[in-house]
Amino acid sequence: MNQDIKDLEREISDLQAAIAMIESPIFQQFIALPIKKNRDSLRTAFFSDSLKESWRKGGKQEGINECMKLIELIPQDLKNKRFELEQLNS
Repeated sequence: MNQDIKDLEREISDLQAAIAMIESPIFQQFIALPIKKNRDSLRTAFFSDSLKESWRKGGKQEGINECMKLIELIPQDLKNKRFELEQLNS
């Protein structure tokens, strides 16, 4: 039980560090903004290309969307871990 608490505390700390990194201006400027621009450019050009090119761009867009989903889930993961820790401490 004590090890479970330590593991959860470590995971919470790691998730907090990840959130701080994601919210940093550097991450936003050099990673998040370019990813979003790339995703948007793939989305707008999707309908004017050949079928093969549309599939390629659709695959890239799907990968970008999946990456963004993972990033967006981090705050929820943190909330879940905090709740789990609270339950173990009760």
